[in-house]
Amino acid sequence: MNSAAAPVLPSASFLGDLKRQCGCDGLTFSEVIDRADVEIPLHTHRDAHFFLLLRGAYETSARGADGVCGPATLLFVPRWTTHRDRFTARGGSFFTMSIAPETLARLADGARLREDAAVVDAHASRLLAFRAYEEFCRGDAFSPAVLVDLTLDLLVWAARDDEISARQPPRWLRRALDEIEAAREPLTVKALAASAGVHPLHFAKVFRRFQRCAPGEYLRKRRVAQATELLARTRTPIADVALQCGFSDQSQLTKALRRHAGMTPARFRRAFQS
Repeated sequence: MNSAAAPVLPSASFLGDLKRQCGCDGLTFSEVIDRADVEIPLHTHRDAHFFLLLRGAYETSARGADGVCGPATLLFVPRWTTHRDRFTARGGSFFTMSIAPETLARLADGARLREDAAVVDAHASRLLAFRAYEEFCRGDAFSPAVLVDLTLDLLVWAARDDEISARQPPRWLRRALDEIEAAREPLTVKALAASAGVHPLHFAKVFRRFQRCAPGEYLRKRRVAQATELLARTRTPIADVALQCGFSDQSQLTKALRRHAGMTPARFRRAFQS
């Protein structure tokens, strides 16, 4: 579709009411609610983005993904995609993961990405998007790093990357795991990949294959494990335990421990020191 006659939306911009938004390392995550009283015109996106439909039925004319989509549909929309879209019943909402052009060029590093919009029908990739939205809603100190990780994993799908055939983890993965274990601050995939000497997309894919989770999620789990050891074996104040284990404050530790162990730090300590 010719984009010359269509307005180009700025980076991380969508037609609707922005409910909330956050960004990290050239990626922007947004939740948008359909503006029921406004007709959506033909327009062009400057960014590539993943689009997860949260509520409502949605119709798009984007080449490669044209048709009606229902809730939980995940779309990949390449940059410079021109289309007209609408909710069949107004008032729906969606979650997007936008990748700025300069960030996309750096992450892809010559990899051939899909040129047309597409429905992401791979179950594993759709689960990544659901987890990204859950992480976006949680919004703790580790969420930006986890969101970047999950978007990188989704880009592996968009890049049509071949499956990795190696059965043994590479040496650089062991070094990366050691780096995560030793870190006292949240790390990014970009920094870990640079330290390992591999491309971020390749890093994210290999890490997930052998560790069964994204690097940011692995880091959070390790921080929780470190905190539980301190809570069970020492009388260090809970606020200090949180800071020593890389959490921003005690409340972030409490949220993480509730998620992974089903109890607060104080209850955990009582259970193991009684």
